Amino acid sequence: MDAQMPLKNISAILFDLDGTLIDSETITDRAVGELLAQHNIDAKNFDFLQFHGISWQRLELIL
Repeated sequence: MDAQMPLKNISAILFDLDGTLIDSETITDRAVGELLAQHNIDAKNFDFLQFHGISWQRLELIL
């Protein structure tokens, strides 16, 4: 299926760089914490900042 959006009615495009409209890093931190818990890794003193700004593929390699 090749669905295309008609462009004639678009007057602006908004890009949300992380933290501009939604801070998704807190959501990511929670998801990583749950992932660690599933593998019996205590994340209460874990430094989640080390994972900010990297891809999920890179995160998988690190963990």
